[in-house]
Amino acid sequence: MPDGYLVDLASDKFFIIEVELRSHDIVHHVMNQLSRFKLAMGNAGTRSDLARLLAETVSVERTRKESKPAKVSDVSYLSRVIERGVGIFIIIDSISEQLTEVVEYLSKDGTDVRAIPFETYVNSRKQFIHKFTTFTRDALEREAKKWTFKWTTVPVEKHLEKSDETVKAVFEKLSQEICCLPKAVQVSRKGWTTFQTSPLKNFCTIKILKDGLEVNLKVDKKTFKDRRGSQGI
Repeated sequence: MPDGYLVDLASDKFFIIEVELRSHDIVHHVMNQLSRFKLAMGNAGTRSDLARLLAETVSVERTRKESKPAKVSDVSYLSRVIERGVGIFIIIDSISEQLTEVVEYLSKDGTDVRAIPFETYVNSRKQFIHKFTTFTRDALEREAKKWTFKWTTVPVEKHLEKSDETVKAVFEKLSQEICCLPKAVQVSRKGWTTFQTSPLKNFCTIKILKDGLEVNLKVDKKTFKDRRGSQGI
């Protein structure tokens, strides 16, 4: 289940909401989770069940507060809105290269995906100020380029320090093979090593672990084949 839902009454649009932290592996966590939810929304029965669940939840809350009937408590209205398509809001505490990848991937089929970097400031009197900006796919990519200088680069040798010799050998061989691809370049970040054809255009990320490698690939599932059963994202 997502962290929340949003119905834009002005434009009759339905969104799911995912709240994340930059410290998490959002490529692995968010992309997989939201991809599964998008797949579920392709089922008419699931869409109908969701509309009914949300309408009932709003109705119960409205009754408890003794408020007037709300538009979002109407099952038929919610069903129509959800049938038109489901958008995605990703609320996170910072813009990152991984966030750009996730937004680009999820919006490939035309899904309305919006990223909302959210920052909170507090003064000595415990007064809070919340700052946030909503980015569409194109706006996020433009903004992310401004942040490139803030991304920490760590030599790949540093990542390999705690790995055993077998892992080091496998990584070096894999890296060499990937870099043989046209225009492929290896870039080592703080928490992972990425391979890209141009800035912000990653097609593979590798997280070096003590006893293995965690490899994430951006592939076309219709054409990607691996006899060993690997799964691309």
